[in-house]
Amino acid sequence: MVNGFVLFNGLVYPSFKPLVRAEAMVVIGDRVAYVGDETRALRITDASGLRKWT
Repeated sequence: MVNGFVLFNGLVYPSFKPLVRAEAMVVIGDRVAYVGDETRALRITDASGLRKWT
């Protein structure tokens, strides 16, 4: 099992200037591995065996 988690079912703001919104964020270890759409984040989660947080 990989040490990490995914946050989904909400809005993530990776940038404020310019304003950028994403649906999910995947963290693996101590690094952000992915920020973007929820579907792809959940695929990464399932493939990596990560825990899902809503």
